Amino acid sequence: YFYTARAPIGATGARRDLGRSQPRSRTMANKGKAASEDDVAGLLRLISSLQNEVTPDSKKGWYYKDDAGEIQGPYPPAWMNKWCQQGYFDDDAEVRFGEEGAMFKLSQIFPDPSSAFLINCMTDSSGVKEACEK
Repeated sequence: YFYTARAPIGATGARRDLGRSQPRSRTMANKGKAASEDDVAGLLRLISSLQNEVTPDSKKGWYYKDDAGEIQGPYPPAWMNKWCQQGYFDDDAEVRFGEEGAMFKLSQIFPDPSSAFLINCMTDSSGVKEACEK
């Protein structure tokens, strides 16, 4: 893989207000709803992992649809997570893991944005496993 460290192409602007009145973190009031969201999100992450497994090694990684409707990628999980934390993706951003297959809304596949894009990544003492950076 060859990557350049820059903001995602065609993403919705640098650190803009994403229109959220509060973070996407769950509250006690919607705890019952969160369980079903977690179930759906888990299935979508499983589908995404399978899509990426059948992708040629040179094209494995995360893809997203930019504001012009163009598919951008592949990018390593750690990069996508960082961009997400910086506010480059809103809840409705369409993403997929692997070159081909279904795209999902970011909020559907990752209800908790702090772990967005870190499928198949295990943390070590530095916080991110090397596999997440490739």
